[in-house]
Amino acid sequence: MSLLPRKRKVKGKKKATIVNNNNDGDVFVFAESTGPVTIAATPSGSLVAGSKRKADDGNDSSNGSTWASEEKKTKAKYMKVYLTSMYQETNFGDSENEAEWILNSVSITKILRKFHEELLKGAEMCKKLGDHRIFLTPGQSELVLKDVVDNSKFDFVENEVVLACRNMQKTVKTLDPEQAENAIDMIKVNHQNKQIKIACAIALSVMNQTDRLYAVGEATLIIESLRPFLLHCVLSQLKGVEGECPSSAINYELFFVEVKRKGNYANGTGESDTVKLGKEMKIALDNLMIKKVKNPEIVGIVVEDHTAIVFKMDLCYNGQYRMVELSKFLFFSHMTDEILLLPDILEKLAQVKRIIGETVKKVYAGIEEDDPEDHSNFIRATCEIPILTVV
Repeated sequence: MSLLPRKRKVKGKKKATIVNNNNDGDVFVFAESTGPVTIAATPSGSLVAGSKRKADDGNDSSNGSTWASEEKKTKAKYMKVYLTSMYQETNFGDSENEAEWILNSVSITKILRKFHEELLKGAEMCKKLGDHRIFLTPGQSELVLKDVVDNSKFDFVENEVVLACRNMQKTVKTLDPEQAENAIDMIKVNHQNKQIKIACAIALSVMNQTDRLYAVGEATLIIESLRPFLLHCVLSQLKGVEGECPSSAINYELFFVEVKRKGNYANGTGESDTVKLGKEMKIALDNLMIKKVKNPEIVGIVVEDHTAIVFKMDLCYNGQYRMVELSKFLFFSHMTDEILLLPDILEKLAQVKRIIGETVKKVYAGIEEDDPEDHSNFIRATCEIPILTVV
């Protein structure tokens, strides 16, 4: 297997083949052919694709031994870069007795080890790297990481939930707000289905907040619009979990949300919101591993405008953090035809709740166990944020 090459013209020079690698150490592209990367769907229905990034000429040594992070749509005299010293040593499980990540009879662990060597070479060549990549199986356009997606935690909603949402839509369209609220309350009371009750609770919350949201800032509006969905679908459904943890207790962070305004690409660190979220998830995952929680999983959501992308991260193998996109969905803040998005939202957030719920059980099991298994040796140091330097 080889790194997927990409060519671009450099003004005044001959064509040079540039290997565009990933600087984040989570997900990478590997393929036998040099053909284009195609979009592939995960079993839960989400789309993941290798995004295109610019690349530096390998002969340019103006930045010294650094990784250069991409600045979007800007040409400045300064650039934020990753120093080679920021990349930590890792063996990716060199020991023969250590478990390897095997997929379709291929050792992904060995591929990662080889890729790490390429990262070190690329640092010396001053390559400009992107942060969104996928695995490809040899000779095919299928996602290798589909094996990581746990479909046992994903279920479709029942037909009566869809019909109840349709009834709520008709109610909102034909009645005034007060009558519609009373009618949705009756739907909630008359049905025993738990998902219908959750859908009604979300609808009522959205109806009550629509007017006051116009007076707040855009970022706050996004957070407040998302809050009812997370509260009713996830937090209120988990036992032994609180959304606001008291400072006197030992906290276990299991769920993160990164919110940004539409079109805002900068977060002050020169890194994308996905990378920023991934680092937060990694720190939380490391803490669980230190506390000897067995095979924990951390969930995170990146929200831009009204689009949410769900990720999960685990650490089942030595030094191999797997951050996987689980799903993508739209949430709403206005009670019109958008209410029919509720069944899809319920499905995706129910999966989030089940993953978090499993990790909560593992946390309590680790507390009660006398001598839990320790895999803290799997942990690796986090790459530091890029620094500002002159181009």
